[in-house]
Amino acid sequence: MKKAASTNSLALRWTGPLILTFLLFSGTCGLIYEILWMKMLTLVIGNTVFSITTVLTAFMGGLALGSFLAGRLEDKIKNPLKTYGLLEGGIGAYALLLPFLIAGTEPLFRFIYQNVSPSFYGFSLLRFLVCGIILLVPTSLMGATLPVISKYFVKRQTHLGWTVSKIYGVNTFGAVLGSFAAGFILIPRLGITLTIYSAAFLNLAIAACVLILFRNRPQVEIEEKKEEFKEKEKKKKKKKKREIEEEVIRGTWSKVTFVVLVGIGLSGVAAMIYQIAWTRVLLLSIGSSVYAFSLIVTAFICGLALGSLFIGKFIDRRKHLVLGLAVVEGIIGISALLVVPLLGKLPVVAAKSVFSSVNSFKHIHFAEFGIIFPLILIPTFMMGAAIPIAIKICARDVKRVGRFFGNVYAANTLGAIIGSFIAGFVLIPWLGAQKSIFFAVSMNIIVAVIIVLHVPTLSIPRRIVGALVTVVMAVVVTGLYIRLTYRLRI
Repeated sequence: MKKAASTNSLALRWTGPLILTFLLFSGTCGLIYEILWMKMLTLVIGNTVFSITTVLTAFMGGLALGSFLAGRLEDKIKNPLKTYGLLEGGIGAYALLLPFLIAGTEPLFRFIYQNVSPSFYGFSLLRFLVCGIILLVPTSLMGATLPVISKYFVKRQTHLGWTVSKIYGVNTFGAVLGSFAAGFILIPRLGITLTIYSAAFLNLAIAACVLILFRNRPQVEIEEKKEEFKEKEKKKKKKKKREIEEEVIRGTWSKVTFVVLVGIGLSGVAAMIYQIAWTRVLLLSIGSSVYAFSLIVTAFICGLALGSLFIGKFIDRRKHLVLGLAVVEGIIGISALLVVPLLGKLPVVAAKSVFSSVNSFKHIHFAEFGIIFPLILIPTFMMGAAIPIAIKICARDVKRVGRFFGNVYAANTLGAIIGSFIAGFVLIPWLGAQKSIFFAVSMNIIVAVIIVLHVPTLSIPRRIVGALVTVVMAVVVTGLYIRLTYRLRI
């Protein structure tokens, strides 16, 4: 009996680190695929803002759909680890088929172009829809992984914030590794085909490890849940008063949850407008190669990962999380606004840094990354912090954390879909990158104001004052920099 308990304890001790390792490599594969698909689609639909928008929109759309469905089906998922393993296997298997599907679109587009003669805009939308549908399956499987695995990891409300931040942050750091590896190691040395096989093999290896190592996991979970049940029974009396208080404010929190979901969705819209607008501007300064795109994506995602892991250490101990989310949204907008004048100086700074560095491929790109990463660090850092805060606010029941995780993640990624689409097809073509950034800044400020007005821990006069302070700060910062940014032609 003691031997069995010891074995279970050892399994419990190593399961967490192993799953986090698998999440890290899963995130690595995800970004490798994104860059590979971007590269392949440029051969089909051209190296334009439309190809970037197609991949980003399809990627975000699949993540949103997968996370939403996983959250809705969490009650039917009895073995989260097995489900996670099957998802990873599905991603790897489909990734092997995807190059053939993308290649098959070329004769279809050629036939439509030669026989129908559509307009440029209409033809771009057609290619967007066809390629987006092809990418929807693997990205949906990717989107389902985090809500599914969160059901396994999150056991207690008091540790929910840190656990969610850890899951999201580790997976996002894997994406950083994938972006860098794809652009600077795998594609240059192995080529597109072998890189696809490598990433698919890694997904399949993760699936095999999870399904083999944790095939007996349900019994271990039963033992663990029994111990937790006993512990909860001992603390039941101490929690009674808090439960009564939560029942009283439950109606208020349902409204707050809705506001937070809408706010995090609008924040996703703004985030993708930033990414596409920044990408357009930065590519003009450092070149439009796959290496330059990898640098930009790596810098953007690295900021998200750092913000997520950093905030996770604090949100479980904070009571005013709704107000904190409003502050984070305000900082995103203001810091993104402050980036605009620096973008105008970027070509000169980049040229000086490149010429002053050692004349080698590696040092030149390290110099470029050293410029890009600090430039967008603050807004991306805050974007990464916003997701765990929103999940912590919305997840009032730890037993249904998968659903709450899925809802927040789906809302944010649905916003990202809209943001990437309108940035690539509407804002940048019609307004330009600079005005598109201003549009996104205004969205973050509006979100901050709306959330402040619904902070349940503040009185109504204090909410109004907080909203006015946010608006005044935004106006002051805009006034200080509007003359500089107005002269920039980006």
